[in-house]
Amino acid sequence: MYQVLYCLTDEHDWRLVVLGGAVCLLASTAAISLFHRARATLGSARLVWLALDAVVAGCGIWATHFIAMLAYGPGASGAYNVPVTLLSLIFAIAVTFVGLSVAVSTMRSGLVALGGAVVGGGVAAMHYTGMMALEIPARVSWAPGTVATSILLGVVFGALALHVAERRGNLSGALGAAVLLTVAIVSHHFTAMGAVQLTPDPTLAVSGLSIPTTTLSVLTASAAAAIIVIALVAALLDRRAKGELGRQQIVLDSALENMSQGLCMFDADGKIILFNERYAAMLRRTDVPLTGRLLVDVLREEQAKGLWQGDADEFFARLVADAREGRTTTDVVNRFGRSIRVVNQPMQGGGWVATFEDITEWLEAQAKISHMAR
Repeated sequence: MYQVLYCLTDEHDWRLVVLGGAVCLLASTAAISLFHRARATLGSARLVWLALDAVVAGCGIWATHFIAMLAYGPGASGAYNVPVTLLSLIFAIAVTFVGLSVAVSTMRSGLVALGGAVVGGGVAAMHYTGMMALEIPARVSWAPGTVATSILLGVVFGALALHVAERRGNLSGALGAAVLLTVAIVSHHFTAMGAVQLTPDPTLAVSGLSIPTTTLSVLTASAAAAIIVIALVAALLDRRAKGELGRQQIVLDSALENMSQGLCMFDADGKIILFNERYAAMLRRTDVPLTGRLLVDVLREEQAKGLWQGDADEFFARLVADAREGRTTTDVVNRFGRSIRVVNQPMQGGGWVATFEDITEWLEAQAKISHMAR
């Protein structure tokens, strides 16, 4: 522990340490926001958000490492092997992608934490591969106990970060998870740096495929910061759009459920894609699965139970044909002693919307008026 504190206080430029921490926090905030977006989507869209999240988190881990290495005194006079440096970036992105995929694909808190632990393992894989890329006139050795502690810190705080992100999706939860992920990266890095033991060896030369420390650190920090800012803006804009769509959905649902009429929407094949509770109640289909089913299948079931009179297939074929030809139809049907007026309005692009209005009392009133007039 003393070696870690000595390394941090005496062998690092604190201005660059603060810069690395700021970049790490920004990357972690973007990564947690993208993690929430990935959990809120399905299918190919989820895969896209996961890939973007892995790239942002991996680049953030990578940039934090090299900014901190620029702050590290002994590393300033060295260089980095380009192929191994690129391999460390690939490790950061690939292992992080695996961890995020595990966390996003489950609702079990234990597995989410396991995914976070894998992300912490990705931090370690990136760090030690990145250290292998460092070329300085000295032999590098490691303190095994401190190495194990650094890996444990990354794994534990990584697991806590995604656990908090999964349990609390609000702003405070997202910020708390981002801070925990930042702690996972930063604590791992500086603990691991405390495990480094350098033995000067002037015979060691820098290879031809190397880039100076300062140049690499500035380039990686700039590129990573740009990627992170773009991803963060994209995530925030997407969250705002999702929030607006959610509010509109609530308004639409409220309007549908407070209509006096029943409403049912069908696609071009006659499959039910939307309906309100009034429709289900009027036709006594509240206990029947409706969404995603063909209307003709529902009618056949009712016909078998004696609840539908007539030929279900013929009736259904007529509805589909009218919709495809753009004809609006109006019928009055009798259901369970009630008279219901049904208006079928074709939709552009196929399908139709049917509205159902109970006109039993209206017909009785019209009959009474007609009787009194005669």
